[in-house]
Amino acid sequence: MDAKGTFVALLRDIATTINKLSPEQFDQMAAGDARLAFVPPGGKVVVAGPDVGPIRAKLSATESRQAAVAYLDSLGLKNDELRSLAKQLSVAVLSKDPKPTLVQKIVDATAGAREDTAAIHSTNWR
Repeated sequence: MDAKGTFVALLRDIATTINKLSPEQFDQMAAGDARLAFVPPGGKVVVAGPDVGPIRAKLSATESRQAAVAYLDSLGLKNDELRSLAKQLSVAVLSKDPKPTLVQKIVDATAGAREDTAAIHSTNWR
């Protein structure tokens, strides 16, 4: 393929990619708030997540799952940021998990695990 044909094919691929964007994503691109990125074959997109230290400490100190969910919701993290947080906390999540599932998995592995342990070791159930 000559240079012109290669360029036309490249433009077609870019147009196809832009056409797959949601209306919100397209508006962000048009406003200059977002951009397309090249990811080479086999490469991974790494999303910078929030600082895990304070979040881990807060989740460890929460009294209940409900308080942990409320705390995570108050942070206003997007799905990619929640996935990054989960990875930093060694919580297994799926790329297709919706936001509520991401939050629940993070809570179950942190505050929920502590709450479960406390319930198991409690003598109040007898």
